[in-house]
Amino acid sequence: MKQLVYKKNICSWMNEIKENEKWFVEPKYFLSKKENPVSVGIMTHFGYYFSSVALGSLAIYHSINRDINCQGIADRIFIYDPIANEDGFTSFNIELDDTLITFERNIPINQLDLLCVSLTDSDAISEIFHLLELSKIPIRRIDRERKKYPLILAGGPGCQNPEAFSDFFDMITIGDGCILTPAIVNTMHSLMADGLIVTVKDIYQNIENKDGLYIPSLYDFKFDGIKIKSIDFDPIASKVKPAIDPPLEWTYGSLFSSNNTAVILPNRGCKNNCSYCQLGLQEYREMPVEPLLKLVDMYLEQGISDIIVNSASVTQYSKVQYFLSRIADKIEKCGRKINIYIGSLCFNELNKEILNNLNRLGAFSHTYVLYTNGEPEKYIALAPEHGSGDLLHSLGRVLKPWEILKAIDMAGDVGVYNFNLYFMVGFPSETVDDREQTAALVSAIADKINEHNGKIIVKINPLIPTPGTACQRMKMISVNQYRDYMLEIKEGIEKRIGKDRYKKQIEMVPLPEERLIVEALIDRADRRIGPFIEKVYNYRISGKKLDTLVLEEWINEIGFTWENLTEKRQIGEILPWNAINYGSDKHEKWVSNMITERNSTTIG
Repeated sequence: MKQLVYKKNICSWMNEIKENEKWFVEPKYFLSKKENPVSVGIMTHFGYYFSSVALGSLAIYHSINRDINCQGIADRIFIYDPIANEDGFTSFNIELDDTLITFERNIPINQLDLLCVSLTDSDAISEIFHLLELSKIPIRRIDRERKKYPLILAGGPGCQNPEAFSDFFDMITIGDGCILTPAIVNTMHSLMADGLIVTVKDIYQNIENKDGLYIPSLYDFKFDGIKIKSIDFDPIASKVKPAIDPPLEWTYGSLFSSNNTAVILPNRGCKNNCSYCQLGLQEYREMPVEPLLKLVDMYLEQGISDIIVNSASVTQYSKVQYFLSRIADKIEKCGRKINIYIGSLCFNELNKEILNNLNRLGAFSHTYVLYTNGEPEKYIALAPEHGSGDLLHSLGRVLKPWEILKAIDMAGDVGVYNFNLYFMVGFPSETVDDREQTAALVSAIADKINEHNGKIIVKINPLIPTPGTACQRMKMISVNQYRDYMLEIKEGIEKRIGKDRYKKQIEMVPLPEERLIVEALIDRADRRIGPFIEKVYNYRISGKKLDTLVLEEWINEIGFTWENLTEKRQIGEILPWNAINYGSDKHEKWVSNMITERNSTTIG
């Protein structure tokens, strides 16, 4: 039975939230200087609280609103509390008495000119579909009349394989969006001033810098069975170069806060160009340190109590020691209890000075989610990726996983004995002995922290060959293999430390199988995957839980199997994302040769 939600309830909640927001920079500073602005919505698949610290979407929001040269006004759209369930997702049984509206100006979403959609992962598409339906916007682009509905621009890490979403989105951002999105807005503004009903082809032809702009309708794919035979480009189209934003003011950190939480972003991308990680596809960039420290001052003056340092690895930041020590000085001077939260750290970049500064701050990974008797425990998140250094070497990773033991010892010197460890399984040429090395490494760490009652959370994901990386053509393991490999590692740890200690010290966290399948298939498939994505959404919206048999059945219905979507792809084979200038062919061939050489050695 549908639960009806009245529009006035949503408006009342919005007004209450707005009164409690803390703005560090007034978002509408330039609005009075914009004439006949393009009306833009920035949609995320998060609830209000998390959307307030999702810097990617906020950076786009401010790149439109705070740039006097951008002829648009942006409103936020997220999962509003009145339509959310207890897990923070949009309730499947919600029915509105009217269309969903934007947060700032209460504009019906289906009356916007441009809707920008952010996907942090490909499986988040179901949440976006639900928000579109509540906005009375058809999810398929072919069903959206240009005169009646906004154009939809999607972006974010979940769009690494844009072809999977070609049935749904009009335009897709590849790479960053803080330069591209305002350029799209300005192009639309110029075309609308001439009285035109703007099409994506109009935008593509008139926008000056096309970096990052992928328009599915400009590419015609021809198929030969399950393979792609060719990609025909529209005469005006060309290969897409991923967009790269310079360090912009509104990407440094939060510009408003809810629940007294703010974010700082010291660096983007990663210096380690690991062959299986999409972070290596980004150009590594650092934000200047003094503006970051001014943000800290602003946060402290405004009474902020929680600051998240959001980074793939803050230890790569060239001024990390100065940065952390200055923050510690400021917090000590302000005299209030401030919680500082840090993400994953790179174990080979840790040193005693960094750990001492983290200790001064009380800032260790995941202290905001892991509690014992109401008191936060000190956890550090580290990513050895695998226990086999030889395997990782064949994949181009220069770090030796067992060197993590030095970081464990240094952490013990500042009283940290709990760790979040990230591993992967399912690499080509991986053997039982390789996985035994992962079990041995976890056991060695458990031995080091045992006398201090230390704990380890072991997160193990399968390799999902990511578009653009040097591993993009590799075969992916099955769900059953993933289960078996997890069990191998668990039993290997138990064999070394005993079942009692395992229960006391170790928690193994797998990737949920439903998410594994959906993400893997979306990340690997071409535009023919559209009906599958819709079925996943419709099943979820009915309140039913997906299982592997149902998902495999739907894939079969569109002419695919798990095996042929996840099989190895040959060098030279056309991939769904070949219209994008991703990665390096040279790097991919080098990794392929290294794996072939390792395979021959292992077999021999």
